[in-house]
Amino acid sequence: MTSERLPRRGCTCGRWRRAPAVYPLLVPWLLFTWSGCQGDIFGGDLKALRQDVQRLQNQVGRLEREAVSNAQLIADQKKQITRLQQLGRKRLDLLYHPVKLDVEQLSGGFDNDKVPGDDGVIVYLRPMDEMGDAVKVAGDIRIELLDLANPDGQHLLGEYIVSAETAKEMWYGRFLTYHYTIRCPWLKGPPKHPTVLIRATFIDYLTGAELTATREVRVTLPPAP
Repeated sequence: MTSERLPRRGCTCGRWRRAPAVYPLLVPWLLFTWSGCQGDIFGGDLKALRQDVQRLQNQVGRLEREAVSNAQLIADQKKQITRLQQLGRKRLDLLYHPVKLDVEQLSGGFDNDKVPGDDGVIVYLRPMDEMGDAVKVAGDIRIELLDLANPDGQHLLGEYIVSAETAKEMWYGRFLTYHYTIRCPWLKGPPKHPTVLIRATFIDYLTGAELTATREVRVTLPPAP
């Protein structure tokens, strides 16, 4: 019996055995490349995280400062409330506040244009305390000018409202003279009669009291046509 030899296939074992010699060269390169990519990725994330942490720390610091400030404000308000409660009603009795209103006798007509005939009425108004002294206090003012010689329903010549904010600019305080100065120009032309009634109302912001006063004044009418 004749034995036949099978053809030998090419063996590559030697080449495979020699291949691992390349690995020591590839591994450092792969590690360097991977670490560089990861460094870029994680470095950016770390920077963003640090910025977020810093922002949150700043917010916490601001909120803590606001909390301390609010706590101090609340404590001060509680002390103020306690003091006011202890003073009670006598606090208002001891404060200077008006109890009556006076329209000074120097109130009357005023002339702006030097043309014969007054252009309106100027009112000198004084809130007075219980000692009879004029006091500068905040309040709303209403002035009504009336011609009582007119027929019923036609008495009102004009109404003038002055807010407390505006009134403080109208206060005049000099030696022996303290008053609000309110100019009231004619709204519908001059009156038909020379006697005009001033009716003043003052709403005191401290006590809420409504004070009124009246005074008749003489005005100069324009010459008849």
